[in-house]
Amino acid sequence: MAAALAGGASCQTHQRLVRQDEDVVVNDLRSLRSAEAAYEASNAGFPDVPGCLAGPQRCIPNYPKDAPPFLSTSLASLAEENGYVRAFHPGPAAPGVACPPQACSPSSLMAWAYTAVPIRDRRRRKSFCVDSTGRICALLNGKPPSVVEGRCPSPCERIQ
Repeated sequence: MAAALAGGASCQTHQRLVRQDEDVVVNDLRSLRSAEAAYEASNAGFPDVPGCLAGPQRCIPNYPKDAPPFLSTSLASLAEENGYVRAFHPGPAAPGVACPPQACSPSSLMAWAYTAVPIRDRRRRKSFCVDSTGRICALLNGKPPSVVEGRCPSPCERIQ
């Protein structure tokens, strides 16, 4: 009986750790979504790649040199973290007519998506996606989301 209790406790600990990792990932997705929205306000209404959010002075013309970045360099780096591999999926480029070089970043986009996929134990972990529509969603099977033109897939379980 003691072995059964120990096994149950181990399973509960594993489930708690998975939930903690997933909470961190969802918070990162929310941070990226907020950073993109704030960046758009300074970039003629267009989102951009994570490197520009972390270093807007390199991308947005006349962006103040001493202004803070929109996103941390660690989140922009797409580094593996908390058991997840992260990826940025740029959608179509912003048209030059709407985004002239003197007004916005040359790497500006019309859409984007950002995914976080479990590195291991996919059957027990969710994969996640956030896109430029503001939607955050999860795939319960842990497989990489099929992003098309900077949009998360449907169906995908919506997360608030």
